[in-house]
Amino acid sequence: MTIHLVRHASAGSRGSYSDDSARPLDERGRAQALAIADLLAASPIDVVYTSPALRCIETVEPLAALLGLDVAHQSSLSEGSSAHDALALIETSLGAGENAVFCSHGDLIPDVLQLLVNRGLDLGSARRFAKGSVWTVHTAGAALTTATYAPTMV
Repeated sequence: MTIHLVRHASAGSRGSYSDDSARPLDERGRAQALAIADLLAASPIDVVYTSPALRCIETVEPLAALLGLDVAHQSSLSEGSSAHDALALIETSLGAGENAVFCSHGDLIPDVLQLLVNRGLDLGSARRFAKGSVWTVHTAGAALTTATYAPTMV
């Protein structure tokens, strides 16, 4: 199984919207979303999960459209959520045998990855989490095997 942890692409300025969850991608973010779709298009992906924040939804919509998949909104991927809740969603997905994409925020992805490191995943020296970046984690059964980082491509 493979999971892809995507940090949402570049979005407008924080504070420019009364409801931050309604903040859309900016021009650079839209280009990053298309680059993410290109990067992951050949990967086996069964499901796309995202935070309900608009910037996350817009980040994975091009990929989902390319693959003919729906985007499943998950509150456990929301900004400020518990990394343990997000990891529980990932574990449920892996248990169901899904190759999945999880799009979330800069406060959650590092914490989820740290929980995976605590379970034996080696991230190497690349401890980056830029907007529009992707961490791909491969598993063999319950064992975490490898992780690779794809930086922001635009």
